[in-house]
Amino acid sequence: MNRRKFLELSLITIGSILSYNQLFAKEKMESKLSEKIKEEFEKCLIDNIILCSYTRPNYTDYYFDNPHAHFKIPEDKQELEQILQAIIQNIDSTSITDWSTNVKDCLSYHQFKKILKENKIKGYDIIDKGLITLIQTNDKQSIIYPSQEIRTKQEFHITSQFYSIPIKDFLDANQVISLIKAQNGISILEHPGTKDHPILEYWFTNIKKREFAKKEIVPKVNAVETFNSMNTLYMFLSNAIAKEFLEEYNSITENKKYGIAGSDMHYSLSKMDRAGIYLPKIDFLKFTDKDIIQAKKEALKLRVKTFEHYRDAPRFLYEMLPSKFKEMFGKKGTFSNISALNQ
Repeated sequence: MNRRKFLELSLITIGSILSYNQLFAKEKMESKLSEKIKEEFEKCLIDNIILCSYTRPNYTDYYFDNPHAHFKIPEDKQELEQILQAIIQNIDSTSITDWSTNVKDCLSYHQFKKILKENKIKGYDIIDKGLITLIQTNDKQSIIYPSQEIRTKQEFHITSQFYSIPIKDFLDANQVISLIKAQNGISILEHPGTKDHPILEYWFTNIKKREFAKKEIVPKVNAVETFNSMNTLYMFLSNAIAKEFLEEYNSITENKKYGIAGSDMHYSLSKMDRAGIYLPKIDFLKFTDKDIIQAKKEALKLRVKTFEHYRDAPRFLYEMLPSKFKEMFGKKGTFSNISALNQ
């Protein structure tokens, strides 16, 4: 075992033991959650230590969508082309998820549309369909669409997909969902097991907040993110909590909600298809943005196929660094060639 794999294994194991003990002490962990933790621990271990690479399956009757992806604002045409190339080569559909006012250099869909209009890239046809933009090459097509990750008053994150008007952070969760519905958007409760600080979360777990989410948030959203690729290392606990959380909710109601997966990529364009969902195929060119949005809403009423692969630990640690530290690795740490972290 080389040093990198040994470090990953150590971080996963030590962090898991500490976090597991904290959860057990504070929540009197039930056997079901213990089973979910074991499943996610094994998957995270396999993805990081054994299977550093993966092959995502393709299905004839479905297209692959990444519903949770953050892109950095491109600084020039070269960076813009790199984004287009990554999307068209790896994915059929992706959100352009903005953090509104939280992060200044995070790309929004509406910014992206403007940039694409002002900068023509050879070999790429851009078709503006309103809340959907179609990217085409000679042999491939993909779509992008707007998404905004919103921090609520209760610390949970709710994503507004297909928004026209941005929603302010720190509003009450019920108000956020109402505002999303008013725009005919799709609402997703993101990573409910990680609400605030990803490291301190398990030392300050608040069961009452999750009970609030079961009663007030889950019944009103379109879906719940139960697998987040960035919840790697010891943070796989967040995915275990989210899956058990949704199972508990569905066991006591007829208003079933289903889990989805998202990469939650933070600017990195490598392996951007490592998590997502499969939706019934639809002709992106023929149908309007309203048709495509409605088709997705209908699909999310049922259990969708997901693809789940954990982010490799070194890249995860790099992506979570502040920008000033990333600069030490290359040009602003965004599109630079840091091959050692991608292998």
